[in-house]
Amino acid sequence: MNSDSKLTLSGVIPPMITPLTPDGQIDGEGVDRLVHHLLVNGCGGVFVLGSSGEGPWLSAAQRETLIGRTVQAVAGRVPVLVGALEPSTVRTLEVLPMIEDLGADAVVVASPYYFGADESAQLWHFERVAQASKLPVVLYNIPPTTHNPVAVRTIQQALQFDPIIALKDSAGNMDDFKAFLALREQRPEFRVFQGAEKLSNESLLAGADGLVPGLGNLVPKGFVQLVEAVRAGNEAEARAIQAQIDELWTLHGYDYWLPCLKYAASLCGFGSGATIGHRVHLTDEGRAAIQSLVNAAAPVGD
Repeated sequence: MNSDSKLTLSGVIPPMITPLTPDGQIDGEGVDRLVHHLLVNGCGGVFVLGSSGEGPWLSAAQRETLIGRTVQAVAGRVPVLVGALEPSTVRTLEVLPMIEDLGADAVVVASPYYFGADESAQLWHFERVAQASKLPVVLYNIPPTTHNPVAVRTIQQALQFDPIIALKDSAGNMDDFKAFLALREQRPEFRVFQGAEKLSNESLLAGADGLVPGLGNLVPKGFVQLVEAVRAGNEAEARAIQAQIDELWTLHGYDYWLPCLKYAASLCGFGSGATIGHRVHLTDEGRAAIQSLVNAAAPVGD
């Protein structure tokens, strides 16, 4: 897979969950099954060590194992994006060589976090990473976890750094998202992806280059079909698929969203449902409800 700044991303690139064994080890066979599931259903790439992948909470050894196993399973068929979601610039730079050496095709970086990071701090961070990385860089705007939103103006200024090729926006603000899309007038090769599942159809209609949906772990074909429907102008089909996605999205409401997603993934054979650091409080009723939602969504994903 091409790993220079000319890498072109498009379509559905799910942020992979990290399949774990009950004792918290990387489930290699679960990784293999999940990668096969995503690729056979038409995904245009995979993104590991994102929020759905618990990247900031995994150990260094777990990260290395996961990246290596994913790259091996993908075998060059689609780009592998790897998150370097560290709280500071220096820590991000520390993990870059590992990500590069293990065969990733692009690195994903968010705003610095824990401390406040204004526009100047974010821009300096993006510049330093772009200068140091041997890989193309994808920016990630996810203020629910960083608590430091990245403004449209900051992304616009970051486009001066050639290795920056794309943005995943998970802020959920359509006005800003449309403004991010408009930045392609400045750099036509720049790609903009929507990470909020409920805004998938609206974003694609607005011109999004693709989707990076956590629910894509469960129903990748549904999101691929949504992209295809919008591009073909099949508005009724697109609305129907979005309605199914919205219904499936309600599975997040039975506990903290991540244990819910990973339990749903375990029902599909991807890991045990174990998470890193989150105590699971799913009730029997919650588990049954998630099982029902997964069963109902199966025709979209298979």
